[in-house]
Amino acid sequence: MNESVHLSLGNKVVARGAQLIAMQVTGPNSRSDFHISPTEELFFQVKGEIEIQIVEFGPDLKRVIGGSERMIVLKEGESCVVKAH
Repeated sequence: MNESVHLSLGNKVVARGAQLIAMQVTGPNSRSDFHISPTEELFFQVKGEIEIQIVEFGPDLKRVIGGSERMIVLKEGESCVVKAH
């Protein structure tokens, strides 16, 4: 990462294309809601560690009772793709 890039607290769109939106999210950031996206999401952790809670939703976008729930922990330099839902 370019050291001259200033990471301010919050969320910022850094690039937008026909099939891609790149965001810079800095924190600390704690949320109890769930982001529902019709597209895959790529996470890359630049610094520190993040916990991403994944919960199964049905086609009606309601949380599936007894559905899959897991936590992904990304450490500095790691990445993962979360499938569309």
